[in-house]
Amino acid sequence: MAFAQEAVWLRLSVMNTRKFVTILSVALCLSLPAFAQDEESMSGDKGVKKKAMHEEMQAEMKAMGEKLDKLVIDMNTAATPEKKLDGAIAVINQMVAQHKKMHDKMMHHGDEHHHHDDAGSKAEKK
Repeated sequence: MAFAQEAVWLRLSVMNTRKFVTILSVALCLSLPAFAQDEESMSGDKGVKKKAMHEEMQAEMKAMGEKLDKLVIDMNTAATPEKKLDGAIAVINQMVAQHKKMHDKMMHHGDEHHHHDDAGSKAEKK
């Protein structure tokens, strides 16, 4: 009889241990974001620069969109087929120029990240 009671107690103990480990694991996983620190919060100036860069990019994209809107309106209101064609060519040329400009910016921005990452990893190695 004592053996049966010990077996039951052992089974309950294992079940409780499993529940405890599961609950502890879930609690730890849920609490990790609260303890994590992103790079921006660790270097406050970086976040300010990133926000300013984002606002500048938004303003530039808005201006680019307005430029395209004007060209499309000019194209659509052109009086002759030749002027419509000239307007369509202007729209296409503007779209290509904007695409190239954004691509160049993205490539340059990527280079900056790699440069900063390399500098950071070199500083960490020292």
